Parts: sequence; structure tokens; C-alpha cells
Amino acid sequence: MTTITNGVTVTGEGLYASNTRQSGFLRNNLAYNPDIDPRLPKHDYLATAFSNVSVSITVNNIGLFPNAAAYSNQLGAVRIAGEVITYEYAWAANSTLTGITRAVASTANATILAAAVAGNVITSLGLRNA
Repeated sequence: MTTITNGVTVTGEGLYASNTRQSGFLRNNLAYNPDIDPRLPKHDYLATAFSNVSVSITVNNIGLFPNAAAYSNQLGAVRIAGEVITYEYAWAANSTLTGITRAVASTANATILAAAVAGNVITSLGLRNA
């Protein structure tokens, strides 16, 4: 059995902001595509614009977002731009996330200056404890 050890340093910037040779390799390696690697977040696109007055989030592929209501004491979490948002329900009928809480963990509001338009990337961060 072979053990693979991760010795990648990203200097506190995160994988996608880092300029190290190792982080460049990981970004370009298909094994780290979040659609293939189940350990990584799944990415989708907003189906409608999301603004400061939005009370729900409409996505293209609702199947990527777990329905938190099915689990006790769990909330779903997503990221739009730099903002983490939790949600309570994932509705398959209209591809909508509802029961949202904005700017979780002191993340900056992603829509302070303008709406996040349809087509913007949204990342499913899975479930977290309520």
C-alpha cells in the first residue's frame, strides 16, 4: 500500500490564489475537478440574479445541493463570490434554496454593490451543524 503525503504550501492564500508550482499543478490536474473528486465542493451556476433583497437562491442543478431539511440540526451551505450563505431547504421542483441566512462566519456580502447575475458561480459546501 502506498501512502500519498500532501506537502503543498499555498502561503495562506488558498489554492486558487496561490502562485506556487504545486498549487498550479493541483489546479490543472483533472483529479482535482470538483465534479469528479467527491471530497471537493461542487460548483453550479445561478439560474437567476441574486441581490440584497433576495430571499431565495435559484440554481441550475439542484441535485448538487443537499436538502438540509432531511437532516436534524443541519443547514446547507453555499458560497457566492466570497460570501457564505446557509439554507434550510433545497426544492427540486423549482431548483430553489430557501430559508437563507446571509454573510455566515463574518464573510463579506457578495452583493453590496450589485446583484450577482444569472450565470455567476455558486459553490455547494455541503451540510454543517445548525
